[in-house]
Amino acid sequence: MRDSFFGSTTGYNDIMDFTGGNRDLGQPIVQYYNNVFTGASDDMLDLDGTDAWVEGNIFMHSHRNGSPDSSAAISGGSYDLAPVRAVCGTSEITIINNLFFDCDNAGTAKEGNFFTFINNTIVHTTKTGGEDFASGVVNSRDTTPTVTAIGAGFIWKAISF
Repeated sequence: MRDSFFGSTTGYNDIMDFTGGNRDLGQPIVQYYNNVFTGASDDMLDLDGTDAWVEGNIFMHSHRNGSPDSSAAISGGSYDLAPVRAVCGTSEITIINNLFFDCDNAGTAKEGNFFTFINNTIVHTTKTGGEDFASGVVNSRDTTPTVTAIGAGFIWKAISF
């Protein structure tokens, strides 16, 4: 996805929900370059079991409004790949040179996912405007409606707050 503009959602909806595309399986990965996301009532990019490259995008106003779990600009959870292999797919997402403004969480890497953040700018991280119980730059698990497994981790390099 390149050079696109995405408006907001209402109810329990992601802007883009994508599953599949895993380096470990020799599959191509999804890529997002220079897009603008203006709001979401759940996640902007929900990438379960999906490896991705996310560069040069603007993410604004991602707030939990109607969703049962947390809201983030970029979220990754596990995905059952049992029909393909007897494993559970996770996400490895590289996030470079993006702007995050007024989001509950810039990233949610839960259920064994791993995010690499390089040269991003994260401004005004807050739950104000949504129903989330807390907010943070990153989120490593959901606690509602049920507790999820913790993510594999994050790498940070040269981030501006």
